[in-house]
Amino acid sequence: MALLEELTRVHRESRGHGALTDRELMARVPAYGTGAHAERTLRNDKRALRDRGLVVTNVPLEREQYLKGIKRAPLLEKAPEWHLTLEEHNALRAVREDLRRRSVPVGPTETKAPSRRGNRVDEALRIVRLLEEHEDLVEVEVVAACFGVGVQQARRWLSELADGFDPVGLEYGRDADDVAAQDITGARLRRTSADWQQPLAGTGSDLLGLFPYSRTEVEERLALLEEYGDAVERGQVAQPVSRAVLDRVAWKLTAWRDHLTAAT
Repeated sequence: MALLEELTRVHRESRGHGALTDRELMARVPAYGTGAHAERTLRNDKRALRDRGLVVTNVPLEREQYLKGIKRAPLLEKAPEWHLTLEEHNALRAVREDLRRRSVPVGPTETKAPSRRGNRVDEALRIVRLLEEHEDLVEVEVVAACFGVGVQQARRWLSELADGFDPVGLEYGRDADDVAAQDITGARLRRTSADWQQPLAGTGSDLLGLFPYSRTEVEERLALLEEYGDAVERGQVAQPVSRAVLDRVAWKLTAWRDHLTAAT
């Protein structure tokens, strides 16, 4: 996460022309440390980000053509009218929480566990999305249920994520100087935006240069709204979320999905 954040920052500052060598990345991203395995970890992370289409490798550096580096892949920009407002984000969160109370925990990405357990990039990005879409603390049990893993594995993931990505804050079950991963009770994503039209500015997706939702994530949310609509019609919801607000959410999600389809 720290690697992706740094590459995104350079991408924005250089307007898409900035690339960094491995040596520069090691100096700029303290999370890698200086141990014997640091360079191998960096290579693995670069490969994982490249496989997901988030970075481009072997890029000639403008300042020294004989050197090759890595840079962010082009960022997809979202039209202002497709951004969910604070009211719409809260409505989507309320829908998810209502369905979760009546069934198994539902995360804001794919509800099934990843098919490849070793895909650290997808796991990390999905956890960021999970934290991003919750208003406050996300309990470790919720993370475990959403990803189909044990509580201890969820604690390890949250601990690793917080180590490499500053906006993630952890909460511990006891107040002590020697707390460890086994004491983690939950996590939250620090929010800095005061813009009601773009409440997720400055959070995970924005800092990492990710477009707000992938096509898979859009489909999950549209299915969530459809399931909620069915529950309302069956009289299973005591205080339904505003239909007008949810209709706006569905329209924006559908418009963004269509844009992604056309772009690919």
